[in-house]
Amino acid sequence: MRQPPSILLIGDDTARMARMREILSRTARVTQAEDLPQALKRLALDDYEAVFADWRFYFGTWKDALQQISELYPGLPVVVISDPGGMERGSLQWREAIAAGAFDLLPSNCGEFELLSLAEQAVASARARALLATA
Repeated sequence: MRQPPSILLIGDDTARMARMREILSRTARVTQAEDLPQALKRLALDDYEAVFADWRFYFGTWKDALQQISELYPGLPVVVISDPGGMERGSLQWREAIAAGAFDLLPSNCGEFELLSLAEQAVASARARALLATA
């Protein structure tokens, strides 16, 4: 039987991270890092199949996280969580995140179904890449 996926959340918004962690924990092992140095330490210690990075957090932004994670762990899906105050700029944020190499952009006020669905897609992508790499 396959192990539940392992997901890393990067963010320091206590309420939003707690809500996301509660929802994702129903189907995955979830770890949280409040900043990029902590996230990189966690990535070095465990295998993750997806990362969700908040728009900004202590000591960094999603761009910093995406750049460093992509360099160190190519192919690991990084989902960017949109700027809570920037929903009017949603399509611009999405284009910016995708152009930078993010797996997708998740609205900060997303619903439970949207969060679980995107996590499932990101994990499936990581697992498919892993299978292709061993073939």
